[in-house]
Amino acid sequence: MTHTNTDLRNRLLCQRRDRLGRNGSLGPTIKALHDLAALMELTTLTIYRRGQRRTDYLLITRACYGPLMWWDRMVGRYQIKPLRTHRAERKAAEALIGAVVKALGSEYGHTIAEVRAVADRLAIEAMSRNTDAA
Repeated sequence: MTHTNTDLRNRLLCQRRDRLGRNGSLGPTIKALHDLAALMELTTLTIYRRGQRRTDYLLITRACYGPLMWWDRMVGRYQIKPLRTHRAERKAAEALIGAVVKALGSEYGHTIAEVRAVADRLAIEAMSRNTDAA
């Protein structure tokens, strides 16, 4: 199987977009979408649904709140750290939830492939804006 230079270039660009998206260099929305896809892969139900876990509001909030959200064993549900100490972070996370839902079009029913496709599309737009400005 032979690869042309354009195939190799496209593969390297795709890997670079993924890396920049995962580490947050292309913006918080794209990072949250990558985190959402990672959470969708890591759930225990993924094994039984063969990777067909759909997005829901809990997954989106877990991706956007990040370390502010934790599992409370006593209550048996996810809790968010207190508002009095993390007011700015929670406000930013709530704005990020709105941006992620706007990017996806809705908060329910997207597959992992669809979330990654939206993240890739937004990454392409962000990278083209960065090269146009330079």
